[in-house]
Amino acid sequence: HSFTGLEIAQPLLKKFGISIVKAPIEIAEKEVQIKFHQLRRQLLETVSKAEAAYWKLSLASERVQMRRQSVERAGQIVADLEERLRAGKASELEVDQARTGYMLREAQREEAEQGLLEAANAMHALLSRSALDVEGSIRPSDSLQFLPKQTSREASMERVLRLHPDLQINALQSEQEAVKIRVAKNERLPELNLLSSYGVNAYAPDPDDLWDDYGTRNYEAWYVGMEFRMGLAGEVVARSKLRAARARERQFAVLRAHTLAEIGSSVDTMVGRVENLSSRIRTLD
Repeated sequence: HSFTGLEIAQPLLKKFGISIVKAPIEIAEKEVQIKFHQLRRQLLETVSKAEAAYWKLSLASERVQMRRQSVERAGQIVADLEERLRAGKASELEVDQARTGYMLREAQREEAEQGLLEAANAMHALLSRSALDVEGSIRPSDSLQFLPKQTSREASMERVLRLHPDLQINALQSEQEAVKIRVAKNERLPELNLLSSYGVNAYAPDPDDLWDDYGTRNYEAWYVGMEFRMGLAGEVVARSKLRAARARERQFAVLRAHTLAEIGSSVDTMVGRVENLSSRIRTLD
């Protein structure tokens, strides 16, 4: 016996609807976007660390130059006072004070040079190389410059909310859980399927003669019906999935609120620091 035909099953309750069928695709698409923002976050962190390390090196280099100039001036002052002491125009106390100032500036120069060495080694580490394997020392080619710029807490916060990768990831994860909740709600329903079939039967004592029987006889078969299935203990697994998805959705909501509060505080602090430094620089100018 052989049957050739077409069978169709259309869910009417469980697994019904385009949104349920497309749910795995939606979840996969959002997962791809999450991976993209995770990569973007990693790139931003790497660039930020590199930029901070470079300007730290630049600042350390300028500090060394300033300390060396300070030591040179202090040495000149000591030499002048010693000359005046020999001429009887300065006291021993003045010379001792100048020598103490010279020693203090010498210690500050050594501290600045150590800071420069540490900043240079940090740059070597970012470049994945050892300072022992490189001839000479790394030095910055650009120096810090003050560029007046208007800052706004509202504009900065709006930009952060729109572009911050952690917020984008959190939003996508919440959307994923919303899709999973929709699917879990649907899976709690019993199965009710519309079934239909149409085909042709063939009968022959020898399997090799079945195809000939299709051409010589007409044993059509068709049916239309409904199929209903429901577990005796209910959809325990589906209910568990629904509770888990709702719990994760609440978790992401709490995480988003925490991230927003943290970002808001950071933005307010940084904008205030920029405004304060800009005001101090303008005052010095």
